[in-house]
Amino acid sequence: MTKKCAYLIVQCICFTNYMGTHPLLTLSQQLAISFVRFPKTMIKSLFHIGPIKINHARIYRDHDRLIHVDPDKIETRIIPFFRRFVPNYYFTYVAAGNWDRRYADSDKIYPQSYLDNGRESRYGDDEKLFPKEFPHRMTLLPIKLFDQYISYENHFINGVPWEDTLFYQRRLNEGFKTSRYDTEDGLIRRLEFIDKLYNQMKLEGYKTQQELRNEGDLEAKGWQHEVQINIGRTGELILDDGRNRLILAKLLNIKNIPVRVLVRHKQWQEIRKDIHSNGFSEKYEELRDHPDLQDVIS
Repeated sequence: MTKKCAYLIVQCICFTNYMGTHPLLTLSQQLAISFVRFPKTMIKSLFHIGPIKINHARIYRDHDRLIHVDPDKIETRIIPFFRRFVPNYYFTYVAAGNWDRRYADSDKIYPQSYLDNGRESRYGDDEKLFPKEFPHRMTLLPIKLFDQYISYENHFINGVPWEDTLFYQRRLNEGFKTSRYDTEDGLIRRLEFIDKLYNQMKLEGYKTQQELRNEGDLEAKGWQHEVQINIGRTGELILDDGRNRLILAKLLNIKNIPVRVLVRHKQWQEIRKDIHSNGFSEKYEELRDHPDLQDVIS
């Protein structure tokens, strides 16, 4: 049996059950999509994300639906992020566990504090997936304590040259461990793009990838590359991927941006299911305006 066939069988088994407000994709749809993208770590990730088991993950038709949120409501990012582990990041999943309740120390700058501490990974020897600076299990880190946020704020708000920011210096010191560039010239070109993106958002507002494509932006991608979030058990908005656009939106005081949901906590999905099946009750009153409930309330 080939590795691709093994991946396909595991994916189909793990997405057989139904739970939620939207129908499950048909088997034929799953089979077709399964051949599009097979991450090397899919079998490992389906059953274990660090201490988080996601063998109860589900997949829904609403994976391409965008919701609109206030960037300031997204205060944390999960590290390592789910996008590294889900079988196909084009879809939306449900996962149980305490991944939405494990917070990092509020006095550490990420990732510099972890690099300084020399913390070793407990995930194994695969440094591409589990760099040593990562917390030892899925953890929520305050976005404002990322060196990237601090650097962007210093550059755009305080006028600090890129070369003098924490982010720039870290990239130099760590040897450009990124798929986007592998030289200092590549880093400079990337930061020139960030400058351009900031100025564009400042002048024209926040635009979806589709809007940018319609305007002929050759660097724009599809809906699956919008800012991706996860939703905790009581509706907390947690960044998964798309930190550049989110940070810039925060700095520009933009109050409404489109995002797509990658992972919902199982308990949050149960709330969605309850509202969809039984209507909106008083016990959920404080959640009436939650952006991820509007489709089941209406």
